[in-house]
Amino acid sequence: MIPDDFFPYLSAALIVASLFSIIANRIYPIFRWAPQYKLLFLIASSLLALIPFGGISAARMLVSFNYSYSMGLIIILLVTVIKIFFNVLLFSHQDSLYLSIFNIVLGIILYTTSLGFIPYDIYYYGYNFWPLFFIIFVLIIIPVFAGSRLQWVFIAYILGWNLKLIPSPNFFDYLIDPLLFFISTGIVVSHMIKSARTTGINGGT
Repeated sequence: MIPDDFFPYLSAALIVASLFSIIANRIYPIFRWAPQYKLLFLIASSLLALIPFGGISAARMLVSFNYSYSMGLIIILLVTVIKIFFNVLLFSHQDSLYLSIFNIVLGIILYTTSLGFIPYDIYYYGYNFWPLFFIIFVLIIIPVFAGSRLQWVFIAYILGWNLKLIPSPNFFDYLIDPLLFFISTGIVVSHMIKSARTTGINGGT
């Protein structure tokens, strides 16, 4: 039996480990490190998230901000850590962009309805998965025919919801959370800036 607070703290530890990994990777690429140093760094950065400083750990602080981080966030962070540590790209840049756009659109829809800007509570339907089955089925089938790996993300959402891996009965909480929304926005904005620079360079030559 998995404790209810296991995945919230796992998510928080993964957030901290990812942050340290990104910083360290900018100094010197981690995938070039010796395996034992990679393991030590990953363990140390994860433990730092759990060790209290000033009476509270970083993990507990993150959990206090949001107790139910989404599986979408966990997947994004795992993909990032694996890329940094092993230089293995589980998702293409295009897949990451499409998933980020999906997260942004879903977040805007859910947050605007929750704040009352739209007089229709979409979030309510997340308590019963079956009305969403057709949509999720389409989201699984499309990547298969497009040669993408994103279908595994949506399959993971379904499995996670059935196994109740995070402490929320709402299916939408497995897909999106505020932190993932902002990370996805950053990914899309970064892509737009790079595209604009590339277009500018090509246009100037």
